[in-house]
Amino acid sequence: MKLMILNVNNLTDARYYAARGADYLAFKFPNAMDEAPAFLKKVESILEWVEGVKILLHCNGSNYKLIETLEFPFNIEGYIVPNTAQLTKNIFGTEKKLIIEIVFNRCPTIETFNKTLAETKVNFPVLLTWESNVKAFDALCSEILSSTDWKKTFDNADRDIFLQLPIAAENSLSLLKYFTFQGIILSASEETIVGEKNYDAEDDLLDALEVM
Repeated sequence: MKLMILNVNNLTDARYYAARGADYLAFKFPNAMDEAPAFLKKVESILEWVEGVKILLHCNGSNYKLIETLEFPFNIEGYIVPNTAQLTKNIFGTEKKLIIEIVFNRCPTIETFNKTLAETKVNFPVLLTWESNVKAFDALCSEILSSTDWKKTFDNADRDIFLQLPIAAENSLSLLKYFTFQGIILSASEETIVGEKNYDAEDDLLDALEVM
């Protein structure tokens, strides 16, 4: 499985996840275009110390076309964009890879998830991200594991699906044993003291994934 890291915003996380074999690092592009120069300079300074990963920009959906007009000091693999109706009508023409984000906790039932997936209309990879708490994730995992309908949906999906795993979730590994995903997603975090972060929980999860 591929490993994608969202919300990278500091060198400590970038170097840690690159060393742990991350395939993609995703940086959240600012909503205001006038903040782009400072953002690009920061990302460039981080990437000077990182090798072997592909870079994605996490966009709000309305600005990714404008982003394409910028000159980047580093190579961009593609854009993560939300599954909005306006976006899917105007999605073709970009030279970069597009990846569609669906916030998984907004699709609490198989019916709403299937409807949301169908409304993306285009056959691009999908990220199932998670914005709620770990308890809610474990509860949804339990429901998915007990449902043949969920298994049918994932097994018959016409696109690659990446699933975000909350670090402390208890049911993550059970879900990955039951379903085949193209990749998993972890989220980086803010850095309070430069260069000082504890990755024990991340190490435990990544170590477990390596032996699956």
